[in-house]
Amino acid sequence: MAKRCYGLDGGVALVTGGSRGIGREIVLQLAAEGVAVAVNGRSAQSVQPVVAEVRALGARALGVPAAVSDAAQVAAMVDAVVAEFGQIDYLVNNAGVSRPDRFVDMSEEAWDEQIDTNLKGAFLCGQAAARRMLARGKGAIVNLCSISAHAGQEGRAGYVSSKTGLLGLTKVMAQELSGHGIRVNAVAPGLTGTDMIQSNIPAAFRDGIALERTPMGRLALPGEVAEVVLFLLSDGAGFVTGESVLVDGGLLSGYFHARSAAGGSFNRASS
Repeated sequence: MAKRCYGLDGGVALVTGGSRGIGREIVLQLAAEGVAVAVNGRSAQSVQPVVAEVRALGARALGVPAAVSDAAQVAAMVDAVVAEFGQIDYLVNNAGVSRPDRFVDMSEEAWDEQIDTNLKGAFLCGQAAARRMLARGKGAIVNLCSISAHAGQEGRAGYVSSKTGLLGLTKVMAQELSGHGIRVNAVAPGLTGTDMIQSNIPAAFRDGIALERTPMGRLALPGEVAEVVLFLLSDGAGFVTGESVLVDGGLLSGYFHARSAAGGSFNRASS
């Protein structure tokens, strides 16, 4: 992967849900920038392959398996990162689950799992990391949100609710922390070529959105989402806080867009 030189070299990052998909790409791009990365996942087995990849790049890495919805495990995780690397400069709240089902059929267990992981997890990790950052007077946090927080999506009541809540949490965190040198932003990807999308979204819907409704005509690549995350962590985004950046290939801009209707938009009236 190409190094972009975001000026993050020497920093320490904690990435939750860093074992695969977008999280893995964020971890590897941070490592390529010279950042020491703590990789969170559900188990030691899930994070070790990514830790090995980071070390192969010549960067420092630490596996920190923990359930982000458990306050005691989150506290122990953050303590382990500080014990190993001395500080936390960057937090990326990427851990997430999706349990699609119709609203009327969704179980309480599926609802709770999505809210606990996607929203409560970001709250607990953000709180624990921010306390460390406040002591140093600097830091940056990026929460992985979703375009569904801006537009909704049928069949995903728990997921959309958790991500909409995360968008609101991002704004409050930014208001409370930015005056203390800690910026907080969200990244809201559209459909991205990850395992979760492949397994949870029917192909007809996925391809219809990507090819028919998205102006760029394809899914996002995980690395393209990661690039935006690194920018928001960097000093290049030094006056950006409380924002949600859409990485959706223009999908939400295209209310009137459909490839099958190309050339069928309004023409300028002649007098």
